[in-house]
Amino acid sequence: MASLCEDPNTTSNPAMHARWRTLRTRLGLLAELAKHGIDAAAVETAEERLADVRNIAAHGTDSVLINLGYPARRA
Repeated sequence: MASLCEDPNTTSNPAMHARWRTLRTRLGLLAELAKHGIDAAAVETAEERLADVRNIAAHGTDSVLINLGYPARRA
């Protein structure tokens, strides 16, 4: 989602999600998933969870290092 829709000039997640929703609508992704019994609410939930997973994957190690006291000297 971020690779396709993130604006390189901003860090605004709402803008990225709006661009993603526009893209998935234009490509008919929700209609295609509906053919397989997946409703729009399930897709929204999955997309929200994926955003959280991405944040944990990207920043989780920083949290561990800070909790372990790294760096020892902070300026």
